[in-house]
Amino acid sequence: MTTLLLLLLYIQFVNEYVFLLPRNPYLTYIITILIFCCVLIIILQKKFKNIDKTIVVYFLCIPLVLVNDSFLASVNIFGFVLYLRSKANISIKKLGILLFIINFAVIVIVLLRIYENSDLIKVWGKKLNRDIVVHGFNNPNTEAEFYYFCALGLWLAINDKYIRSLFVLLIIIVAYSLTSGRSYLLASASLIIVDLFSGRKMLRHYKIFLIGIPIIVTILSFIIGYLTKDLYISAIDTGLAGRLFMFGYIIKRLDIFKFFFGFKDIMSAGVALDVSTFAIFTTRGIVMLVFLLVCYVKYIKTIGVRYYKYLPAIISIVIAAVTLPMLAWFSISMVIFLCLLEHTRKINNELNHRYCTGI
Repeated sequence: MTTLLLLLLYIQFVNEYVFLLPRNPYLTYIITILIFCCVLIIILQKKFKNIDKTIVVYFLCIPLVLVNDSFLASVNIFGFVLYLRSKANISIKKLGILLFIINFAVIVIVLLRIYENSDLIKVWGKKLNRDIVVHGFNNPNTEAEFYYFCALGLWLAINDKYIRSLFVLLIIIVAYSLTSGRSYLLASASLIIVDLFSGRKMLRHYKIFLIGIPIIVTILSFIIGYLTKDLYISAIDTGLAGRLFMFGYIIKRLDIFKFFFGFKDIMSAGVALDVSTFAIFTTRGIVMLVFLLVCYVKYIKTIGVRYYKYLPAIISIVIAAVTLPMLAWFSISMVIFLCLLEHTRKINNELNHRYCTGI
């Protein structure tokens, strides 16, 4: 079922952001409904011994979709967590192989189409007095995201940390030379650095980072938005890739309904929803943002400190989500992130049980 969900999400992602074929707006809605149906069927088929709090939250959130369809993302996230908790551990290595194959296939298809039609190469903007070019994608970050998932997939699939770090390094060099994407460059670099240079003692403090960074970024986003709602500083905004304008634009247009339930039409305003936590607030309101942050903090606290294998990948995704909306939606990155968290939590619980029972 995880494979099916990933394939559906990739079809939706390619339809939205890869200019291989004319975009079909109905395909996005059809796939969104299919994903919701898949998750709902999974939940209805499971026989839970106790009424999980997540089940209650899942069904309570469904009516909110009528208020704002963006709540469907949260509904699917809770549903997928229920699915992961009700089944045996997912093979992260197989997941990594699948992640690499799908992304590599998309990149190859795009490059072949570009070879046939050079008009797909477009100048997107300028950075440091040089043109930023997109190769069949709608923006440089989307293009960089496919390369990042290739790197992440290889990292998850290969056991030797030096070999996988070399592959990641080669991929991010290619990706940055093509896209100039700083967010994914930083995320990929952190994957290598944490993997190669962080010992077990340092990783024991990972919870401070994983919990602290999203909360700090959320608070800073609101402060920046409030301070800049009536002020625009071009030089600073250029360095922040337009996020200054975005924060101010959103804060300036808040009312009571939007504060609690989010903007229903923000996507049509042409505002780039960067920063995962701020994107959640913008599309679903403050209550859902706070609730998801509390759930996230509780999830991180339950992981434990005995199993560290996939922590570099978890940290890398969180770093990318700080400046991009990677964890704002029920997306490919969210599925991978939840699989890594749940796998780590289950292995830690098994190790704790063995330690306590002396097995």
